[in-house]
Amino acid sequence: MSTRGIVAVGTLARWQGIYNHYDSYPTGLGKDLYEHLAEQMTRGQKTLTEIGAAILAFDDWRNYLAGGVCPYCGQIASQAHDISISLDLRPKPGEYPDPDCQQHHHEPLSETYIYTRRDMKDSGLEWAYILDPKENCVHVLDLHRGPEPERHVGNMTFHAVPDFPVLECGAHFERCCHYAWAHFPAIERDGPQSRLNTKQYLGLEPLTELDSVCAFLIGGKRYARAGGGVNGRYVRTMPSLAREIPHPDPNAWYESVKLGNGKTKYLPAALFAAEGRIPYPGVTWVFPPTQVNPQETVRSSQVAVHTIPSL
Repeated sequence: MSTRGIVAVGTLARWQGIYNHYDSYPTGLGKDLYEHLAEQMTRGQKTLTEIGAAILAFDDWRNYLAGGVCPYCGQIASQAHDISISLDLRPKPGEYPDPDCQQHHHEPLSETYIYTRRDMKDSGLEWAYILDPKENCVHVLDLHRGPEPERHVGNMTFHAVPDFPVLECGAHFERCCHYAWAHFPAIERDGPQSRLNTKQYLGLEPLTELDSVCAFLIGGKRYARAGGGVNGRYVRTMPSLAREIPHPDPNAWYESVKLGNGKTKYLPAALFAAEGRIPYPGVTWVFPPTQVNPQETVRSSQVAVHTIPSL
């Protein structure tokens, strides 16, 4: 899924900017933007005001970097959209001149959309970078965390290279949404802690949800999680699973577990309840150790034990 953002010019109170479709987090677009600005200001001897004016002449960050030249048809135009590969591979002179016949469209640059603060609420945009010539910095806004429609998390200045991971996740990981292995290399990506996010690993969030479980205790046996899952309500619509789960509980969530012989099997692991998914009757969820707790923890259902399908 794309991480959408904005490159803008102005102040925190008032700005306007252009769209960026993917990798808009600080360690992605933020780093690229900073390096681009630093190069333009040093080698190009340009001011933030001049660079900002050039950016706002386009409708999209990718288009700005390309100088407005469409990679598909070579026209000077807005960012291409509605792109799909045509089944008709014959060239269409004047419409799609490239040999692969990339189907796409352009809007006139004079009619493309420029974003402002009014567009932030419920926009789906996640990050914004505001070039502020008066303060000679770039304001970084985290648009999708916290109660406010926009959240100023720091500035990128040019007297020292910014700490991009801190801008993205916070000095104490308070804004982090990564898996813990992204910050702690000792965690194995296919190990029991691989599902933990950073806050869970640091003990900032409790381990209570199915997504963080590493194993299940069922009928006195331990089963490692294999990775797949399916809603019991839809099993009968999937022929391959319907054979493996002949009498699915429509109120259950089935997880694929490892049997120890290289094979896997789906077993009911969770029950859908008003408060969300809870351990299925007779099933105990096992959570992996964290940085603050070296022991595994468990969660079991509080309802009566039901018969679990045999292996």
